[in-house]
Amino acid sequence: MKKKLKPNEIVYREIQHKIMNGTWKPMSKIASENELAREFGVARVSVREAIEKMIALDILEKKQGQGTFVKQLDPSISFNSLIPSIILEIDKNSTVEILELRRALDVGSTKLCAERRDDTDIKKLTNIYNKMASNINNIDKFAHLDAQFHKAIADGTKNKMYKKLNNILFDLFEYHQEKIAYRKGPPTGALKIHKKILDAIIEKDTQIAAIYMERHLTSALERISKVEKM
Repeated sequence: MKKKLKPNEIVYREIQHKIMNGTWKPMSKIASENELAREFGVARVSVREAIEKMIALDILEKKQGQGTFVKQLDPSISFNSLIPSIILEIDKNSTVEILELRRALDVGSTKLCAERRDDTDIKKLTNIYNKMASNINNIDKFAHLDAQFHKAIADGTKNKMYKKLNNILFDLFEYHQEKIAYRKGPPTGALKIHKKILDAIIEKDTQIAAIYMERHLTSALERISKVEKM
């Protein structure tokens, strides 16, 4: 069932639409809270909550004594404005769909990381992998480190869009990490394939790194699909 939006979420989407379609242009002043409350048929507090969220995302800014204005948006900020709407549509129990999204993102980011990684990235990934190996019998800790490993790969792409999306969705991915893999004993298979991914990134072998990441997440998808059909 599709989630029913709260009034502030409806306002957020309407404001976002006005910005994205050019009704409200960069540097222009938006309507007042009272005007927006009347337009959208909601309480003023709902408008205020939506505006505050957009200010936090660097989409809008308040100027003392002047009102609220649309900021000059660069691509990353425009992208950032879409994320809350995406998250509103996500059912946290849709593990298969989330894994499919993660696979699409992580295969590409792994390939790019292998191409662009530097010594700092290798040190970070190796450190996380070693901690994974040390915590192979601690499922919760292992799952957390697994999510950190994938985040470090996104950081290694040197692509701010990959990093931003991964940072925003990190909590969602980590939420599912336990469900993905590790309830039938120590995740030795997962540890081995992470080592293969790490080695390929160290060697800058973009194709092999991407292949192992896809294999890793496809295997997880197959396991989860079987569980959800039971």
